[in-house]
Amino acid sequence: MGIAENEIAFFRYRNRLMAGACLSSRGGKARFATAPKETVITPVENVLLRTGETAGGWKGAVEWMSRAEAGSEGIDLEVAWELVRDDADVWTAQGLADLYFGKNVTTEQLAALLFRLERDLYFEAERRGGGYRALSDEEVHARRAAAAREAARIEEMARFQHWFYESGKASPESVGRWVSRLKDYVLNREKSVRTGWVERMAGARVDPRIVFNRLVRDGVWGPDEHLDLIRAEAPVAFPAAVIDAADGLRLAPLLDDRRRRDLTDLPVYAIDDAATTDMDDGVSVLTRADGTRHVGVHITDVAGLVPLDSETDREAASRVSSLYFPDRKIPMFPEALSSDLGSLRPGEPRLALSQLFEVSAEGTVESVDIVPSVIRCREKLSYEAVDGILEDPSHSLHGDLSALHAVAEWHCMERLHNGAIDVEHPNRRIGITADGEIEFSLQDGRSPANLLVSEMMVMANVATARYCLDRNIPVVYRTQAAPDLAEFSDVENEVLRRYRVLRRMRRASMSLTPDRHGGLGVAAYCQATSPLRRYTDLAVQRQVAAFLLDRPLPYDNERIQRVVFEAEERVRSLIRIERQRERYWLLRYLQGRIGDVFEAVALEARDRTMRVEVLEIAFQTDIRPPVNVSPGDSVSVRLGRCDPWLGDIAFSPA
Repeated sequence: MGIAENEIAFFRYRNRLMAGACLSSRGGKARFATAPKETVITPVENVLLRTGETAGGWKGAVEWMSRAEAGSEGIDLEVAWELVRDDADVWTAQGLADLYFGKNVTTEQLAALLFRLERDLYFEAERRGGGYRALSDEEVHARRAAAAREAARIEEMARFQHWFYESGKASPESVGRWVSRLKDYVLNREKSVRTGWVERMAGARVDPRIVFNRLVRDGVWGPDEHLDLIRAEAPVAFPAAVIDAADGLRLAPLLDDRRRRDLTDLPVYAIDDAATTDMDDGVSVLTRADGTRHVGVHITDVAGLVPLDSETDREAASRVSSLYFPDRKIPMFPEALSSDLGSLRPGEPRLALSQLFEVSAEGTVESVDIVPSVIRCREKLSYEAVDGILEDPSHSLHGDLSALHAVAEWHCMERLHNGAIDVEHPNRRIGITADGEIEFSLQDGRSPANLLVSEMMVMANVATARYCLDRNIPVVYRTQAAPDLAEFSDVENEVLRRYRVLRRMRRASMSLTPDRHGGLGVAAYCQATSPLRRYTDLAVQRQVAAFLLDRPLPYDNERIQRVVFEAEERVRSLIRIERQRERYWLLRYLQGRIGDVFEAVALEARDRTMRVEVLEIAFQTDIRPPVNVSPGDSVSVRLGRCDPWLGDIAFSPA
C-alpha cells in the first residue's frame, strides 16, 4: 500500500534514519519533505515506520524525530540482545519492539526504538529489507571500545575548547600533548599534519596566528618568538659535554709553545661593534722613521684551541656559523671559547695566526710573513670610536689608526684599479634594548672605520690564499666572474647604480683551484679571518696552522672540499633565517609608522609595478607605477600596510 500524501514516516536514506512528510508515492519510490526547500527520494521498501499522522508537514516530521530521540534515552537493548544473541535470525523493528516492550507497542515507542537502533551497540541494520541482526560478542566488544573512544574524544574536545577559548584548566599531560600539536600547526601552517586535528578539536577552522597568540598567552612562546629558527631546527643551547669541554680548556700550556712568536709588545686593536664579545681579529701598525710601516693582521687561533674531530669541533661543524639577530646571538662555540679564551679580549694573552705586512712609504705591500703567535690586544674599539679618533689629531691613537687607514685606502685603490666592483650598501642596524625598545639606524658602509677593517681582512685573506697556493696546501678558494659595467659609467644616481651593478653581479663560486675574484679585484682569495664565527674559516685556518707548526695537514683535497661545500649549503639557509629575522624586526619597527611618507628612488619599471628603494630604511619594494617617473628619479611613498607576522609590507605613491 502506498504512503498517504503528507503522512509522516521514518525511513532510511543513505544509511541513516530520517523522518519526513510524504509529498508523493509512485513507482515504488516516495518523495519526502525533510526541511524547508529540502526533499529526498527513497525506495518505498526503505520506509521503516508510518506514523499515520498527516498534519504538520516537514515541521511535524522534525517534531516526531525529536520525540523519538527523547524517548530513546531510556531504552537499553542489552536485555533484548542477551535473549537473541545466539540466533542467526534477522529481526524486524516491530519484532524487537514486541520483545522489548511487550504487547500493544505504540507508534511513539516504535519510533524511539528505531532511533535507538541507529546508535545501538547490540544490533546492526541490514542493508536490504529493513531488518536488524544481533551482533556477536566480539562485535559488541569492538563497538563498546569504539564508543568509549568516541566518548573520550568528545570529552577531550570539550576540555580542549574550554582550555583554548576560555583559558580553563586542564591536566599537564593533556596540555603538553595539545601544545605539541598546536606548535606543529603554527610552524608548518597549511603543510601541518595536525591541521585536521586542530580544526576538529577547536570545532572550526582556526587561523595559525590565533593559535600562536594562545600559546603566547600560556607562556609557551614569547610574543616575538623566532619561528623560522625553530623551523630550521637550528641548535641553540650547547650540550653539557660541549660546555664542559670548553670550560676545561687551559690556555697557559699553549702560550708556552716556543714555536709561537711573542708579539705581545705590538699595539693590537680589535675593532668591532660596541656590543660584540667574540672578537676574532685585531690589527696593529708600527711606523718607522723612513715612513715604511709594519702592519699586522692578527686572527685568533681557534685551530690551536679546538682539535679536529673533538666533541667541541663536531658541535661547531653541525652549527657551521654563529648567528646574529637583532634580539639575540647564537655563537658557534660555547661562551667560554667564543667570548673568552678564543676572543681577543684587551689585556689578555691569546693564541693567534699573525700576518705581518711590510708596507713601503708609498703604501705598496712589499712582503708578508705568516706566523703562529701570542698577542695581547691593547684595546677594543667600536667603529664609531675609530671614526671619531680618525677625525681627532689630538687623540693618542690617531697616528696608528691613520696609518692603518692610509694603507687600507691604498689597498682599496689598488683593487679598484685591478677591476674590483665598488658597491657599498648602507648597513641596517636594528637592536632591541633591555626594555624591549627597537633601535634602528643606518651605518655608512664606506665610513673610514669600515674601510679600515674590511680592507685589512681582504689583505689577510688574499695573503692566506697566496700562501696556500705557493705551498700546495689544499684549501677551497672563492672565485667570481666580474660583470661588464661599461654601460653604467654615466649613471649619476648612486642608489640606481648600486642596484644595477648588483643585478649584474654573478654568484661567487668555490673551487680547489684558485681563479680570479672579479668582485674583489684579486687573483686568488679564500676566507680565514673569522674562525670563531664561521666553520669554513676554521677549516682553512687549520690547514695553515698545521703547515706552520710542521704538523700533518688535517684535510686532504677531498675532505676539505666536502667540509666546506657541505657547510656552505647550510650557511645559505642560515643567512636566509638571519635576513628573515631582520625583516621581521624592521616591520615591527615600522608598525607604528603606517601612513608616514618616505623618500625613495625609482630603480626599475616593470610590467605593472615599479621597483623603488626607500632611502630612510635602505629597503627595496614594488609600488604602483607613479606617473612620469623614470629610474633614478626621486619619489615619495606612503606606508600603507605592515604585518610582521606575515612578513607583509606595502608602500604606495604618496
